Amino acid sequence: MSKIFVSLTKEREFTPIMEQALQWINWESIVSPGARVFIKPNFTFPFYKPGVTTSPEIIETLVRILRERTSRIVIGESDGGARSWKAEDAFQGHDLPRIAGKYNISLVNLSVTSREWVELPMQKKKVRIELPSLLLHETDVFITIPVPKIHCMTKVSLALKNQWGCIPGAENRFRWHSRFDEMICILNGLFRPRLIIGDCTWMLTGNGPMFGEPLKRDMLVVSDHIGAFELTMLHLMGLEKWRISHLEEAKRRGMVPTSLSQIAFNTDWRPFRSDQFFLKRTLQNWIALAGFKNRFVTWLGYESPFARPIHDILYYLKGNPLKEALLQRQSSKRSKEP
Repeated sequence: MSKIFVSLTKEREFTPIMEQALQWINWESIVSPGARVFIKPNFTFPFYKPGVTTSPEIIETLVRILRERTSRIVIGESDGGARSWKAEDAFQGHDLPRIAGKYNISLVNLSVTSREWVELPMQKKKVRIELPSLLLHETDVFITIPVPKIHCMTKVSLALKNQWGCIPGAENRFRWHSRFDEMICILNGLFRPRLIIGDCTWMLTGNGPMFGEPLKRDMLVVSDHIGAFELTMLHLMGLEKWRISHLEEAKRRGMVPTSLSQIAFNTDWRPFRSDQFFLKRTLQNWIALAGFKNRFVTWLGYESPFARPIHDILYYLKGNPLKEALLQRQSSKRSKEP
């Protein structure tokens, strides 16, 4: 049976809980001595934002434990959507250069590292996509650290979706949005995440993946099976009755258990369940959703000569929340300088 460890955490005291979680799923049978480990955090923002991105403390705690077993550890992420920030900016905004230096591990921008063409067996036709060679040939254990949250396009973003950021180049991710359900399942089949570390210290409701209502949950959910993690998180978020198309596709492919009875839990999961999660799409979300589901609209809004004017008009009407957040952060930093 696949395993799930769920527990409350004490703020900034993650080590004991992380150790218990990894022991529960028998991590040493997964990470052999000297194994090449790749860690995929969730950096949907260029700096740490509770409920949106993976906590630097969670990352450092995991790395500290892994270093007892192997020194060959890489943390990687791609550039932000629409070229809004470089992966290096996100590394800096999550304190990763310090962590990498302290534990002598590597940071990799998946948008610029070596890549190769791979043919994916989609249902209607095979497609070719460029993927990082690092993940295809130079990784023994893939570890994903998602922040489970509401997502305005896919309804939820759990562990499966976190690997969408492994596609190098935002333009490539936009191009395949209309085939997202199939492709995210195939990508996870290629990368084969072996450890899922759910950073539920903060989660996001109302909207996402970048802007919504942060919920302080102080919880860690760890699994050795990505499908078991998906099914468990739906129940923990009170969303098990929602129809989520990429998870339906994953179930069809046998990637997700049909019942929680097929999962071994360290404790009763029901006390950790919440009814605070909901989806509220904005007008811009509905416009973007049309592009997410349609290849032509995606091209029009992100790749055509009209893309920039369209976005300029939308930002003029509704503002650019990402730009506003970055300006606010810069202003806050300046105010703290002596």
